[in-house]
Amino acid sequence: MKTKTEPQGIGGWLALFILGLIVLSPIAALNSYNSGVGSATERYPQLQNNAQWIAFASGAWWIMAVASVIKVLTGIKLIVDKRKSSVMLAVAALWVSGLGAVIAQYVLITSVYPKESGDIIDEQAGAAIATVITAGIWTAYLLKSKRVKNTYPG
Repeated sequence: MKTKTEPQGIGGWLALFILGLIVLSPIAALNSYNSGVGSATERYPQLQNNAQWIAFASGAWWIMAVASVIKVLTGIKLIVDKRKSSVMLAVAALWVSGLGAVIAQYVLITSVYPKESGDIIDEQAGAAIATVITAGIWTAYLLKSKRVKNTYPG
């Protein structure tokens, strides 16, 4: 009779999570930035000379870049460092790079465009809700999964 072994190592949902951190999320962020800021600049070339727009586009790029770097470095850490502290860092990184980025975007929008930010704030609220749900699901997985506990002991 075979004994069932506990799942261990980077596979299954853990592999998908790490792939998402290192590849999928940065690509999605860059695509989102390009489809928003990039397409607006293409449709309205006069924005390229607008100081407010330049400040907004630069700020949005930095928020996207920092969040993406946090995710990539976290994914790499999960691959190379098999300790529970890597999982705790991943949980923190989810919230900082997700909800933290949404909050940073909100501050950026309301600082650069205080009068025109009403509709955008509604979009940010939706992004915040989606981020909380996504980060909450992955946090629960990272803290409860047998594979994660077996792969990152401690």
